Order: sequence, then structure tokens, then C-alpha cells
Amino acid sequence: MSLIGIINSDPQIQSKIEKALAKDKSLSWQSATTFMEALDVLNFDLPEIVLINVSDPNLKIDDLIKTIEEDRWLHNFGILGIYDRQLTKEQEIGYRMRKINLLALLEKNNISQNLLNILKIIESNRQIIFQWEMTHTLSNRITGSFIIDNDPMTVPIYAGLAATALVQRGYLNVENKRNLQIALAELIQNGIEHGNCELSYEEKSKFLMEGGSIVDLIRKKCEEDPSLQTKKVHLEWDIRDNETKFYIRDDGKGFDVEEYQRKMQTRKQDALHGRGIILAKSFGGRLSYNKTGNVALLTVKHERAEPLREPVGFRGEEVLITREGDTVFKEGEKSDHIYYISSGRYKVFHGDTLVSLLTPADIFIGEMSFLLNNRRSATVIADSAGKLIKISRKSFIAAVRDFPQYGIFLSKLLARKLEQNNRMKVKRQEEGIGT
Repeated sequence: MSLIGIINSDPQIQSKIEKALAKDKSLSWQSATTFMEALDVLNFDLPEIVLINVSDPNLKIDDLIKTIEEDRWLHNFGILGIYDRQLTKEQEIGYRMRKINLLALLEKNNISQNLLNILKIIESNRQIIFQWEMTHTLSNRITGSFIIDNDPMTVPIYAGLAATALVQRGYLNVENKRNLQIALAELIQNGIEHGNCELSYEEKSKFLMEGGSIVDLIRKKCEEDPSLQTKKVHLEWDIRDNETKFYIRDDGKGFDVEEYQRKMQTRKQDALHGRGIILAKSFGGRLSYNKTGNVALLTVKHERAEPLREPVGFRGEEVLITREGDTVFKEGEKSDHIYYISSGRYKVFHGDTLVSLLTPADIFIGEMSFLLNNRRSATVIADSAGKLIKISRKSFIAAVRDFPQYGIFLSKLLARKLEQNNRMKVKRQEEGIGT
């Protein structure tokens, strides 16, 4: 991950943050303890993630938030808010920071346990840093996806990122964010427990009644059957003008939806399981399943808590729905478009040799030949179903003129990819490959 900025003057919180970050030797950070130092870090150090202690009484937090709101150059990073629940309410923070790129909130007492997990999730899904600005200036529709391991500890983080996305875009009132987060978390958790790990309600109930935790039970199931570790839960979203659709798909066999719904009608509200479906329905959204029961669809009507700016830049660009095996472009073709990866996996071939696999974390497909105005140096084929936004050269250059931070973002992205390629080259040389 690129540089992490820390804006905080509390020594105790600083110590917790630095101890957590020090566990990963690849991380580096730059700290600021005053308002002016914070502006220097944001303007000149160009961090990719910024941790802000929003409960810090010694910092001009409201002034800092206003400065970020008004300066588009400062929108090219994701914000992780650190707060003290004794001093600041989560709903209040969400409202104050609704117009800037707040990715997640973390209570100070959970720094040691969750900070690295959040950073790793953001690192694996770097496109979410860019999607805030893209929603407002590139497209009036945004889609994306997370691929989630069978780890209950990370579920609230993924659900929180997804719920925060709607609050940030003015589509959901701050007070309803937690409700949506809980509903999504429960549906994801159902996919892990009953979909991927095929836990029966009797097995789960017995384990919980004996004092065990669901984390221990999932870990036990995965140890007993290593094949479960390859199964994932896929959280996809499609944000449109009036509603957002969340798709939660697991890799399990599914279940009898009609039979389960009959059981739910007679189940007590305080039962140990079934809470996810109850919560999702009570949230005010529409919940439905596919016939096999391994895909849940939660549709959330937008509340229009805040008026949205008119999308400009890439508005109206073509959205491509890809299927497994579809060719995005071929080696030798003219490179007059760049592709933003909304979801899916894409194989890159030089000749007949597979050289890489691109995901939404890679942000774009074909940016090198697109920028150099060369013909395509590789063939790209969809490895799964997915969605791409096809952006013309004219639209991209016009957007960079209007919003120069896109140029900075793309430069950082290319530098990152070059660094990764260099590391891979060194590794191959050390292993004696290609020498």
C-alpha cells in the first residue's frame, strides 16, 4: 500500500495506530498533529489512505473537512475515521463527513484488533477509493463487488464499506446506515454459514448453546474440510438513480427457499438463527432469492438525503456486461478506449501465454497502450461474468483537463503496477525463470 497519512494529536491513539501498523513491515506512514501539518501531508505527501481522529479536540476537524470538501485535489484518497464513542456519536460523524471520501469508521478501542484488517480489505479493493469521485463526476451509475473469505471477523467491515457508499452519495440517511450494515452483514454471514460451510441449524444451535462462537465453528469446519477455503461470498452492488441493488451470492448448493420461509413464519423472533432475513426485511428494502437459494437480492430505495451534483465527465459512457470467455480486445488492435473494471476477472495473454489476471483492484484495463496511443500489446479475455465501463480517449482527456486529480491517480496507479512488475521480474530471476 502507498503512504498512509495519520492526522491525530492524541498520544495514546497514536501509539495504538503505530503498534497496529508496525505489524506489517510493508506499511509506511506520515503523521500530522496540527491543522497546518495535516494540509501539508494531504497536499504534498499524497497518501492513499488517511486516518483522521475525528474526536480530537486539539484539531480543527470541521475546518479540515471543509477544506477537503472544497478542494478536488484532496479527493484522491480514502478516509478512515477514528473516533471515541464517549465523545462522538457514529451518526454525527457520518453526517459531518458525508461529502468527502469516508470509507469506514473505527472506534478507538478496536484499533488493535481491526485496523490492519480494514487496510488489507481496502488494499485488495483499491477501486473503492476512486469510486467516490467517479460517482459524482464520471458516471450516474456505479457498480462494484467484493469477494469475501469465510472469515466472520471481516464481515462487518465489508458491510460497513458498502453501507457507507450510499450515505456518502446522499442516497441513505445517516441514521439508517447501521441498519443497512447489519442487514448486509447478516446476509453475508448466512452465505458463509449455511451456503459455503453448509451448517445445519441444528449443528449451529448445539454449538452455540454449548458456549462456542460462530467464529470457532467456521474455523473448525474449514479445518475439517480444506475445500471450504476455496469457497467465497460475492457481494455485488449496482447503484442507480432511484435504488441500489445488493447481490449476495455464495458458492454453496443453495436451499429450499419456500420451505425456509414457511419455517420463518413460526420461528420466534429471538431465535439464534434467521435474524438476517428478519432484519433485512424490516429495513424497508425488498429481499428476494433465486430459485436455488444461493443468491440473495436486497433492493434499497434511495432516500435522497442530500441532493447530488449533476454527473459530468464520463456520463453516458458505454457499460459492457461481460460473460466468461468474452474477448475485451485483441493483441494488435488500435487502443482508442480504456476500460474501468467494475466487477469480474480478466485474463491477459501475450500470444498464448497467460501473463496476469486483472480484477477490480487493478482499476483499469489497457491504460498503457491507451495513453501511449499504441496498439494493444496483449489480448484480454473475461475469466468470469463482469461489468466494464468503456471510456473513449476524448472523454478521458477532457475529464483530466477538468479534474486534474484523475491524472495524479492514474500516475500513481501506473507507478504501482511498474513496481509490481519489477518485483515479479526480480523474483523470476532469483528463481532462475527466464534466464
